[in-house]
Amino acid sequence: MTGSDAEQGMQLARDGLFAQALPFLERANRTAPVDVPVLHALGNLLTLAGRGAEADERYEVARAALPGDLSLHCGWARICLMRGMGERAVVLLEAALAIDPRFANPGGWLESILREVADPESACRVPQALVESHPRHAGLRAVLAKMLLAGERLHDAQH
Repeated sequence: MTGSDAEQGMQLARDGLFAQALPFLERANRTAPVDVPVLHALGNLLTLAGRGAEADERYEVARAALPGDLSLHCGWARICLMRGMGERAVVLLEAALAIDPRFANPGGWLESILREVADPESACRVPQALVESHPRHAGLRAVLAKMLLAGERLHDAQH
């Protein structure tokens, strides 16, 4: 991350001043178009601003610059799930599994991401798709079981 615009934008974002941070990060992105932390932060803020297509463009550039960045893949998958883009999230999580399969173990990033999903069916569909591709990954199967159990508990509580 370079430049005062990037630093100021990141600080404003950390302070929760997202609307004020956006112009600083957009300027920083124009100055340094492949600065991955700026691209990642900008993608998050663009998503919050309802500019999902622009956010995806920034995430794609960041992913091309750092294809092995687990945090980027998991963060973008989380954003995709928030936006109802489960299929895209699965693609990103497949890439994350290739980077480090441990992220899908119980208590790991995958479980944390799925627990943030408001729709229990979506929270189950993603690990189901991943288990279909990786049936021998015990941690992934355990996370799926936890999500299924959580979905059943929610259903029982609502009825």
